Amino acid sequence: MAIDNKFRDRPSSSRHSKELWQWLWKLQVPPKVQICVWKMLQRALPVKVALFQRKAVPDPICERCGEDVETIEHALWDCPWSSFFCRASPLRLDPALTYPTASLTDLTIEVAKIKEEEVSSLFVMLLWVNWYARNMRTFQGKDITHAECFQLASKNLLEYHACKDGMVKIPTPHTVAHWQHPREGVFKINSDASIMKGEGSSIGVVIRAHNGDVTKALARKYNQAFAVDIMEAIACHEGLKLAKELQLEHVEAGTDCQLLVHSFINTHTNLTYLGGVIDDIRKLMTFFRSFSLRYIPRSANVMAHLLARFAFSNLNNNMYSGFFPSELTHLLPEDERIA
Repeated sequence: MAIDNKFRDRPSSSRHSKELWQWLWKLQVPPKVQICVWKMLQRALPVKVALFQRKAVPDPICERCGEDVETIEHALWDCPWSSFFCRASPLRLDPALTYPTASLTDLTIEVAKIKEEEVSSLFVMLLWVNWYARNMRTFQGKDITHAECFQLASKNLLEYHACKDGMVKIPTPHTVAHWQHPREGVFKINSDASIMKGEGSSIGVVIRAHNGDVTKALARKYNQAFAVDIMEAIACHEGLKLAKELQLEHVEAGTDCQLLVHSFINTHTNLTYLGGVIDDIRKLMTFFRSFSLRYIPRSANVMAHLLARFAFSNLNNNMYSGFFPSELTHLLPEDERIA
């Protein structure tokens, strides 16, 4: 099978400059992403056209679309799956339209010229997760949705920053944290999320006064299964909405999701869906006279966790709102039991 010239890898109109490599290696992204993109720019990825030329595969056709020869550019943006992925991404890219004859190196240089860390980091994360999705389809026959790809890119970037900034700590063995009472006049919001395969996702929220009395409890089920960090952010957001409705003035929010806390205190622009929820949390916090968001261990978040699991029971309209369900009281630690 001969390969038409129009299907061969596009030559770069720009030389690989020292500045381009410096730009790549200085980005605050996981090293595995940098190495993957470096291989892309070196045209060293095993796309099917390259494998076919080496007689390693019987044909050079893209596994995802089954229509065209898979070059690097086809895999990353010409393929219909990748084209939609680029256009639906937070960067709203459309290389096939904007740069129809450009190579990956040409496009990368254009992104590097913008000189914005957030845009550059998101760009290389999207390249990496696109290639990851391609490999999952090619080698494992597993199709990953566009939404799952965006979530995976966001999760990997957040985890990298959290580890780099020392936010993720190894818990001390044999220590169990307990729910801590807030100061008098302050209400504590605990939130948690749960995901159950085949059933969707859920959140649990509980607001308690300084003496431990439950002011309000909420359990809600969603038919869609979002990424855990997104659901944790949604749970926190719903808790703040509830506190606002109750006209509370001083609140402390607690979550057992370290990535959520890190994203909240991080001042960098987050263009992902998670970033949008966090922006909404920041807007809501302005309604309170005092507000804080802190990480708490799972053992200090039992009530919210039970509510999130409770949401998977047969609730009317997939939601429960009221006091803490009495049928769950026996599952609480003794020091949190409701009289």
